[in-house]
Amino acid sequence: TQTRYQFGSIRFTQGILDEDLLHRYLDFNGGDPYNANQLVDLENTLYDTDYFARVEVNDQRAEATNNEVPVDVVLTAAPRHRYTFGAGYGTDTGPRGSAGWNHRRVNTRGHRFKSLLKLSEVKSSLVSAYTIPIRNPRTDRLEASASWIDENSGEFEDETWTIGFSQTVSRRPGWLETLYVNYRTDSYVAELSSGKSEIVMPGVTWSRIAADDRVFTRLGLRFSLDIRGSNKELGSDVQFLQITAGAKA
Repeated sequence: TQTRYQFGSIRFTQGILDEDLLHRYLDFNGGDPYNANQLVDLENTLYDTDYFARVEVNDQRAEATNNEVPVDVVLTAAPRHRYTFGAGYGTDTGPRGSAGWNHRRVNTRGHRFKSLLKLSEVKSSLVSAYTIPIRNPRTDRLEASASWIDENSGEFEDETWTIGFSQTVSRRPGWLETLYVNYRTDSYVAELSSGKSEIVMPGVTWSRIAADDRVFTRLGLRFSLDIRGSNKELGSDVQFLQITAGAKA
């Protein structure tokens, strides 16, 4: 007869993130039936977090007692900071450049920060976001964001500032729900007019991705539904309701 193994203790060797956060990435526990595919999935998931430069997940079947196989997870930290720079030229934008900063691990709780600056004669922008993993860190997070966009076509100039807060959680397998609220100001100057608007805009997005392989997809379906709006009672200059749906197969 074939021996039935179970997962034993899961042992992390690191010193990078809180143990509680790392254990929340597990989709199995000690005592569950042993499945080598779950070890491969864990290795890929931890590597995709961008916290680590190297991830090794190994079972220690030689140490098994009572058919329980301990699992060792050895993690090597990626550099805390990642910088990107770019430059180019386009006939519609003129000279353009970009600079990005990604702070992979603000603290041991896995908080992260990223910012991207783009500059050109026609359109410039600065987008920043601070992200906090919650509950199931594979999918769930809180995020605070801020952005500045300035567009100048010569005849028309528009400057937009946005501050936003969002919460993304997985309510059921495969589905993500994002609740958000954005505060946005727009200032524009045209040849014969100018103006400014303020909008407080709450909204919700539901999305689902089903694919045979999330990286090299051969068969898959992506669906999203976004509902957002505003009302003058929230302090906005305008009121509206907007519903956007999209799908790709």
